[in-house]
Amino acid sequence: MYTPAMSKETPWTARRAVLALILVLLVLVLLGSRLALVWTSTATPDDFWPGLEAYQFRAARDFCVANPPLQNLSWFLETRYRYYFPIETEFHGVVLLNALLTLPFACTLGVQPAAGEALALCYAAVAMVLWALFVRRHLGGLAMLFFAALFLVPPPRLVTTSMYLMGSHVEGITFCALLFWLAFRQDRPVIRYGIFIAAGPLLFLYKGVVFPLVVLVPIALVRLPGWWRRVWALVLGALACLPMVLLARKFGFYGHHLQDASYVPGDSPPLTWWNVFEAPGFRLDELVSGFAMGLEPMANGVLKGWMYLTIFAVAAVVLLAIGAPRAGPTTENPAPRSRLVIATLVLYPLLHGLALAVSSLPPHQRYYLPLYPVTMVIIAGALAALPRKVGIPAFVVLLGLLVQGNLSYLRHGPWMVIW
Repeated sequence: MYTPAMSKETPWTARRAVLALILVLLVLVLLGSRLALVWTSTATPDDFWPGLEAYQFRAARDFCVANPPLQNLSWFLETRYRYYFPIETEFHGVVLLNALLTLPFACTLGVQPAAGEALALCYAAVAMVLWALFVRRHLGGLAMLFFAALFLVPPPRLVTTSMYLMGSHVEGITFCALLFWLAFRQDRPVIRYGIFIAAGPLLFLYKGVVFPLVVLVPIALVRLPGWWRRVWALVLGALACLPMVLLARKFGFYGHHLQDASYVPGDSPPLTWWNVFEAPGFRLDELVSGFAMGLEPMANGVLKGWMYLTIFAVAAVVLLAIGAPRAGPTTENPAPRSRLVIATLVLYPLLHGLALAVSSLPPHQRYYLPLYPVTMVIIAGALAALPRKVGIPAFVVLLGLLVQGNLSYLRHGPWMVIW
């Protein structure tokens, strides 16, 4: 049945189509530019490859090289589960996932670094799309374009890191993007309970999602209408964890480890969930320096890590003060200014950083990786919320500095992976 409100949807749908087309083109640019770096061997760290091949290409060696007969699920579990997923790597279940996902790439390209890098770039592309859709919905179309451009040319070491299949790097960025996307899509019945169903499996795959889960799950639970929906969400979350519980009963549980589970008597005990917060002290200086180090360009780059952090802090204040721009009128989603979304975007990095500052985890830059796309979201949202005569020139200047830093990094090398 036609209603007068439907006449308002046509131009908005056309605008959505244009934004979708631009996003597709930007994703193609992302894949094309970084594949060019991969296949010119500009950024191939040979010292990483033996470890990656040893764990994340075992299935590829089986099925792309040896080609054994695949019997059934029982045969796979009995003969291959611990081979593909050794105890010492169980601190990140994504090693098992990657061992299976590398199959089409390795069978096509061969068991070589380019196969792992191609899968890593697919993770990066998915993360870019999920965050872009999130930004489009809650911060507007201009913010989405700003974010996608920033994701194309982030601080240089993030470019390099997005091309390596480490088991805890670009994968974690993608999983965190998925959680944010799911947490605020409860208007759709099909995915209303998505974050609760995904929480357990994603925590099995990557322990770093515990930080966004602590922020997002309570918010998603409170936003569900009716107590029975909240109970049902918790039941679905528990059921989604059942496969991991059954595997742990059969093969042993080592998923509480937060690092390599191998232990030599006389050494310090391995870090686990049970001792990660035992009298660590407060290491704010290490947190800030480690986070900034991941943003540092080569010496010839103008935009330094502390400058980027300052821009992020100012953008967070601006976004909290101004709020998100209206995304535009539509009968399905009027997209009002979402203070809750903005507060969540700012709260998550603070909680993540605070937890790292008071934990016993070493100040490795990889622990900050999921935060970097959030900084881009906040910066993009703040610039889009400003008057266009201010926001667009400021964005052009920032993008120019990032491009200059990447070109300097590419010319002078050596390329470095956040580790």
